[in-house]
Amino acid sequence: MQDDLSKFTLGVPIPNHQANTVAEAFVIHFVCVHGIPGTILTDQGTDFLSKTFTEVCKLLKINKVNTSLFRPQTNGGLERSHRTLAEYLRHYVDKNLNNWDHLLPYAFFVYNSTSMQVSHKLAREKLIEHKVKSKERYDKNENPVNIHVKDLVLLKDNAHKNKLNSLWLGPYEVIEVIGDENIVIQRDQRGTTVHKNNVKQFYNDKAND
Repeated sequence: MQDDLSKFTLGVPIPNHQANTVAEAFVIHFVCVHGIPGTILTDQGTDFLSKTFTEVCKLLKINKVNTSLFRPQTNGGLERSHRTLAEYLRHYVDKNLNNWDHLLPYAFFVYNSTSMQVSHKLAREKLIEHKVKSKERYDKNENPVNIHVKDLVLLKDNAHKNKLNSLWLGPYEVIEVIGDENIVIQRDQRGTTVHKNNVKQFYNDKAND
């Protein structure tokens, strides 16, 4: 199993290729550890095409895609990792080929340590891109607080340490509105400038009595 972006590869020794065995290994060693993938690409082996594996993907809402028949290049990254791992194991397996399953975790560790050095740069670039897009979505979807002069507002207490204390301070009177983002509240003689995201309107029920 290989993540297409980072090329992180995971392998689990199994006693056979029966559908139930493969499906169980996939759920226990991948889904339960790394989460449910949105899409998986598998070859057209009978274990992956089986009703059991198909139903598991359907239950977990995984988009299952199959490689082209007799064309493993469709899943080229995983095929290359298979060849590399086989080369690792060939150098250390005993003459009876009985200890390959014990060597498998070490082989994957070496492989992932090497391949991750190459993919880390791309991952960092994707992370930066994601942060930029997240900020753009935040700015786009941000709902401006409609506050006017003389309104009463509560100020978020960002410095509170006791979890049982109120998260809000005030109320304070708004004495000035600065653009679309900031306001000045009468917290001291000079007033305090705060961002609208750090306040919420205060409604005094007694004012309506």
